[in-house]
Amino acid sequence: MNSRIRSVDVLRGFAVAMMVLCNNPGNTDRNYIQLRHMPWGGLTFADFAFPFFIIVMGITIPVVIEKRLALKVGMAAIISKVFIRSIILILLGLFLNGFPIFDFHSMRIPSVLARLGIVYLFASIVFLIVKKSFKDDRYVIGSLIIISFIIILGYYFFIKPYGFNIEGNLEQKIDSYYLSGHLAYITWDPEGIISTIPSIATGLLGCIMGCLLNYKNINDYYKVAGMIALSIVGFIGASLFSRVIPYNKMIWTSSFVLITGAVAALSLALLYLVCDIYKKEGLLKPFIFLGSSPIFVYLVSELIRKTIWRIPIYDAQFKEPLLFCRWVTLRFVTPWAGQWLDSLYFSILYVMLWMWISSKLYAKDKIIKI
Repeated sequence: MNSRIRSVDVLRGFAVAMMVLCNNPGNTDRNYIQLRHMPWGGLTFADFAFPFFIIVMGITIPVVIEKRLALKVGMAAIISKVFIRSIILILLGLFLNGFPIFDFHSMRIPSVLARLGIVYLFASIVFLIVKKSFKDDRYVIGSLIIISFIIILGYYFFIKPYGFNIEGNLEQKIDSYYLSGHLAYITWDPEGIISTIPSIATGLLGCIMGCLLNYKNINDYYKVAGMIALSIVGFIGASLFSRVIPYNKMIWTSSFVLITGAVAALSLALLYLVCDIYKKEGLLKPFIFLGSSPIFVYLVSELIRKTIWRIPIYDAQFKEPLLFCRWVTLRFVTPWAGQWLDSLYFSILYVMLWMWISSKLYAKDKIIKI
């Protein structure tokens, strides 16, 4: 992959857009249902945001590592770079959790960025070992598929004895024992210890997609066919697994890994056809801009969510002080959007604002990489 693959850039931007969209409702009292995570089992649009983010990160792993191997960079140096970036992501996650109070006695430890860092570390090391073991891309892809399947199947049997209910599951037991007082909820965390294991499989599914895109001995249409085949296998596996273990983002069930991976693979196949084969990415450029500095956009948008959005605003039109984001929604969006969709429109407009900011940075070649 000597030049940038636009479909990957678009998918990355779409993942960032989903995360910003779902994390910033204009009015939490009537947040659009598809922008809310399911409290336990089931799926909504919001539940695809984080897996897509992990998958896109996984897609880039073969690109980066193969470039370094081509430049004769040693394994120790590559692993060192991977380890440093992973630590940075974990530390940024801790910073975001603590901001702005930094109460270390009760501060949440798991985080989205920490999980990204852990998945990046393990997925990179697995890919590097497999790549050094096999020169043929077919064996590399096959090995990654086998390893992913072992993790997905192993995780199912690992947590099955404890059940999949919100009370008594293995995630709850492990989190409450090792991280008590430092969780998103009293006894468990959606980015907890045990559920990080299957998220590594999510990252490896991204690596498989990256290997397909990077495959040098097949043409573009075979790459699309390969991703569609991967998505079909994922849909079938998700359907079978969902009969015994439901879709559940909160404990990242095996069926959840497969369904999100399948949707991502199909999305990438379609985007690759449109953006890289037919070169028709024009209308999708805002997502390219947004995805050019993904961690930066996510980090700053979360800082804003924890500060500016929480500033109380006093307005004579309302009988009580309102949080800033809710005040903006009720004052400027609700009058024309109505009470049913005002929160959704606020979120969409906020994403569009970030697209505009990102386009200005992109135009000046100011790509903020973390």
